[in-house]
Amino acid sequence: MEDCVFKPKVILLGDGGVGKTKFISRINVDGMVVKKYRRLGITEYTFPVYTSIGMIEYNIWDTFGQERFGLLRDAYYLDASAVILFIDLTNRDSYVHLARWIRFVKQLCPDACVVVAATKIDAPNRILPVEKILFHQKHDYPYIEISSSTNYNIAALFEVLTRKLMGDMNIIISKPIKLCPPESDIDQEAMESCERALSLARKNSVVVPNNVQQTHRTLGPHFMNDTLEFEEDLIRDLN
Repeated sequence: MEDCVFKPKVILLGDGGVGKTKFISRINVDGMVVKKYRRLGITEYTFPVYTSIGMIEYNIWDTFGQERFGLLRDAYYLDASAVILFIDLTNRDSYVHLARWIRFVKQLCPDACVVVAATKIDAPNRILPVEKILFHQKHDYPYIEISSSTNYNIAALFEVLTRKLMGDMNIIISKPIKLCPPESDIDQEAMESCERALSLARKNSVVVPNNVQQTHRTLGPHFMNDTLEFEEDLIRDLN
């Protein structure tokens, strides 16, 4: 086994039902260690990912039944190197509620890097068009759309995350990440259409400075008022 170059703690955040647990349950890497802390409502997954700079031992933290705002203990956030923020492309509220989740990230693990992952890209009832999803642009966070049912972009998410963590956009996954068999087949034509839409949205993206400043106000002393303002800003994105 290669020497480990980094052991990041990565926490999964987002509303209940967005697909956090389903995402991490797709990983089927040899030697993966899974620990459940029932009293804390946390499951910890530890497994190696092999990259062009060496082996990274990921330590992924997930929750069960504790997704309501404010119920997660501070220890969940403590010492996190990175956060994956999940939204459900079939659930409008999951996008609006990013305002609340990022509030806790900025308060409890401000130095953690953030990646935004949108789940259920394969769902026929998608209601969040890619051109309306502007949250990640306002924060300058990487954004990726995935499907846990088909394994689409699951491994790619770890490449995006690794690049963000290490500050090196040239890093690649050097050994395929072993995944569980897909539950359904990919509609390749639909996926290519989604990727074209995402590429076009990135090309045409415009970040409004006022929105960036408003985002940062969630760190002020009036957390709830500022968070509600940011939620209203995200609602305007979708209108």
